[in-house]
Amino acid sequence: MTRDSEQTITLRMTVRARQDLVAARVAMANQLRGHLQITLPGAVGLFRDLDSDISLTFLRRFSSQDKADWLSAARLGNWLRAQHYNHLANLDRLWAHLRGAPRGTTGDQAATRAEITLSLVATLSGLREQIAALDKQIAVQLAAHLDAAIFTSLPKAGTVRAARLLAEICDARGRYPTPEALTCLAGAAPSTRQSGKVKVVA
Repeated sequence: MTRDSEQTITLRMTVRARQDLVAARVAMANQLRGHLQITLPGAVGLFRDLDSDISLTFLRRFSSQDKADWLSAARLGNWLRAQHYNHLANLDRLWAHLRGAPRGTTGDQAATRAEITLSLVATLSGLREQIAALDKQIAVQLAAHLDAAIFTSLPKAGTVRAARLLAEICDARGRYPTPEALTCLAGAAPSTRQSGKVKVVA
């Protein structure tokens, strides 16, 4: 059986490290969302993704309900323009969402919760930066791999997905003597279910 090349082993390490960081990013985003449900509910769902650049930038500037209360529709619009936000047509919707949301924590706890918000945002931003750094490594490693053309030619493969496929299928293709064996690796093996006289394979 062919042994995996050093290129494949290295790519697999990088791809799996990225998977771990993505899982950590999702967990951190969920933690931030839970925190904001109490601290600043209006920030949840304000932008499409809580861990997007614009959302994290908003939370750095408006980390508590007290700070968000400074905003008016005009101030929000000016702030978004200063951030070069490209969807100003959504300004009315964003303002309505922000003002229509339940109020968050104010008073003595607001400052402490704002510090927690900033800590979570900083951690999430760091994870995003490290994922982006690994994306660059993966692109370089994949481009240098002898089998790169095979996997990047697959429909909708993209760089990261092609790299994951290559890293997990590996060089030792003898492990998968049939298409069905490779299907099992992907977790898409046929499953037979039977109830009485009814038999279904899915």
